[in-house]
Amino acid sequence: MTYYKKHFFVGLFIGFANVLCGQNLVPNPDFEAYFTLPKSTSEFFRLKDWFNPADTTAPSPRGTPDFYHTEAGIDARMPTPSWAKGLIINPLSGKSIAGLIGASKNNIREYICIKLAAPLQKNQQYAISFSYCNGGKTTVGALACKLGVGFSMQRPYQNQAKPMFVDSYVQTDNIIFSQEWKKITFQYTATDAFEYLSIGNFEPNNTSIKKVFDQFILNEWAYYFIDFVEIPFVSPPKDDIVITEEEEKLLEKASYVQFKSNESVLLPASYAILDEVVVLLKNYPTGKLSLEGHTDNVGGIEQNLALSQARAEAVKAYFVSKGIALKRIEAKGFGLAKPKVTNDTDEHRSQNRRVEMKFVSE
Repeated sequence: MTYYKKHFFVGLFIGFANVLCGQNLVPNPDFEAYFTLPKSTSEFFRLKDWFNPADTTAPSPRGTPDFYHTEAGIDARMPTPSWAKGLIINPLSGKSIAGLIGASKNNIREYICIKLAAPLQKNQQYAISFSYCNGGKTTVGALACKLGVGFSMQRPYQNQAKPMFVDSYVQTDNIIFSQEWKKITFQYTATDAFEYLSIGNFEPNNTSIKKVFDQFILNEWAYYFIDFVEIPFVSPPKDDIVITEEEEKLLEKASYVQFKSNESVLLPASYAILDEVVVLLKNYPTGKLSLEGHTDNVGGIEQNLALSQARAEAVKAYFVSKGIALKRIEAKGFGLAKPKVTNDTDEHRSQNRRVEMKFVSE
């Protein structure tokens, strides 16, 4: 491994991967999918989905993140690569991890990047996490730094050893260091529909680096192993459907459909207004309708409850007969329990005899 090549490991918890892979926006989250096993360090390009954003044709120093596997060539084989001089690093799960330099005194820093399985949803909050470790018994470098997750609309590109530009990022508040696996979780509200994720240090050295270890293997690097990168999938929000004021008035008018006295048989005089509601429902094919049957206080409680349910079901049956899906209509009777006005006059009692129609957007 050359002076400018380093090693950082990012792995994903394979035990959870089988359960969550369909819900995780990060493809190959634990680095278990690869084209071929690495023969040496700095062979991050052998991984599927992940990529190195650095221009590797540029003069040194340049970033070359690493891919490690328990069955790789001895220079990239865990738990102790041939160069490691006593360092022990095992994957959090599975057989693979990745490695990177977060910062260094000689201006080397690396990033690992991936295109998400689906863009983030603007203004949606996400819990973004990964696990990190600096290695056991000894460390690759003497330094520690901050680490974060960056997001981009376009494929990110690093053409120098300074912090890589991204459209948005979240980073640890403090410099982090651990010789055992630890999990970092960021609560992040997406500011745009970002398609790319990057992991690394996005702040200048003077605000994000310090010496934490006197003895080290290679150089004054802040070197990290990472495992299990996760962004749980969030279902797209359902669009709220807002009907017009005129349509609201139509539903209010249709709530006073006419029935035979003390029966649940719709009178033909109600068909025209109900047909207008059918048109409304067809104009909003994802909307639903709640039907609430109500009566006046004439008669017994149980009788009125049964009558209100039957009348709500009759209206529902009418809509279904006109081609409205059964699942879009809910019918429930309340009897005399919810009068609109007092039952002290014939006019008021007529207002209480109704099948209220309420449009529901989801």
